[in-house]
Amino acid sequence: MESVQGSGQDEDALDRESLQEDVSLDNDHAVSYKGYKLLSVAPVTKRQRKSVIRLAGKQGVQFWLAQRNATGSFVAQILVAPGAVARVTRRLKDKGVNFKIVIQDLQNAINNEVTSLRDTDAIESGRPFVWDKFHRLSAIYAYMHQVARQHPELAEVKTIGKSTEGRDLLVLKLGRKSQSVKPAMWIDGGVHAREWISPAAVTYIIRELQKDTGLLNKMDFYLMPVANPDGYEYSHTKDRLWRKTRSMHRAANATKTALKRSRPCYGVDANRNWDSHWGQRAASMDPCSNNYQGPHPFSEPETKAASEFILRLAPVAYLSLHSYSQLWLMPWGHSDEPSRHDLQLRKVSLKAVEAIQDVSGHTYQTGSINTVLYPISGSSLDWAHEKAGIRYAFLVELGDTGDYGFVLPASEIEPTGKEMLAAVREVAKAAIEDAKSK
Repeated sequence: MESVQGSGQDEDALDRESLQEDVSLDNDHAVSYKGYKLLSVAPVTKRQRKSVIRLAGKQGVQFWLAQRNATGSFVAQILVAPGAVARVTRRLKDKGVNFKIVIQDLQNAINNEVTSLRDTDAIESGRPFVWDKFHRLSAIYAYMHQVARQHPELAEVKTIGKSTEGRDLLVLKLGRKSQSVKPAMWIDGGVHAREWISPAAVTYIIRELQKDTGLLNKMDFYLMPVANPDGYEYSHTKDRLWRKTRSMHRAANATKTALKRSRPCYGVDANRNWDSHWGQRAASMDPCSNNYQGPHPFSEPETKAASEFILRLAPVAYLSLHSYSQLWLMPWGHSDEPSRHDLQLRKVSLKAVEAIQDVSGHTYQTGSINTVLYPISGSSLDWAHEKAGIRYAFLVELGDTGDYGFVLPASEIEPTGKEMLAAVREVAKAAIEDAKSK
């Protein structure tokens, strides 16, 4: 999830590309967010909304979220640098905009996460993999290999390619061996590096699915917890809020900030780089933008490898986990026209969010990306539905709804994993029944 416009239809709709600072410059040292505050803003009138929107692109301001909620109210979450806090809060007060500070010091929240990162390589030293802390890439990969070693009759690790920086791109297959071809489901996480709850939820799903022999007799699951390993590691070592991949880019249309520093910009938004209406809507040509679409479709080895593997696999269901704001999203992103499978997608979506609510009590809003959030092109969801022909294709924005945003505490890993597992089972049930009827 990132800062974006609402429906794309209002005359005061947000300029999507202006809602991010140039935060994709490389960093020689770890970035500190000491004194940064996260504001939750709730403008009521159109005049107030416009006032909030005009903060976009201002120095020291970074939108984390900007959208309409299920009731139609406009909500925004804005990260404000220490030097801009007085200016921003004064402007909001002057315009009568309701706001509250939900995170007083972002670095403190990050430090609390880091505290839970100790012994991240515990599995490599013989201790069990646990779900009360966020793990580094090496521990996640070690866990995948451990599952395959312990359950060779149903698990296999596949290397589908290499990242820009040479890291393996790993997928874990779970499924009982069978003489016949079973329907398959793809599940990925970690597309955007800073969304740590996403890989954690996928590993929890792995933990539980390996026990479900009944389901594994009927369907094969291909799970990729970290689809962007370079970015994920960078978010642990240098910049907790890093979003993109780690490829290097220079361009004539790079931002003035980048050119002034005579430094390249790094990374591509791995959810704008897929060959589905690439570059048409709500993506940036600026390499320094957090929404940079890349120089061409599948310019990133991560998206190219995943797409080629998925095409060979031909799954009947596709699920990509992101965060945050508790949304269950369907195609399309590039168009406000419904998919020809819209009724089936909505039916399964409702079952999935009902299952989530039964498990956790959490409410997830459903609908297409374009109508619930904003127009988007080059997304993996649209590509999966359009180009790979996967009927049951969904993108999920996990919790929460704003108390923590991207820095969700590790105590939320298991609850998030449990609710997603329930949703996965609903999608699997529908996809299996659909496959039987063909």
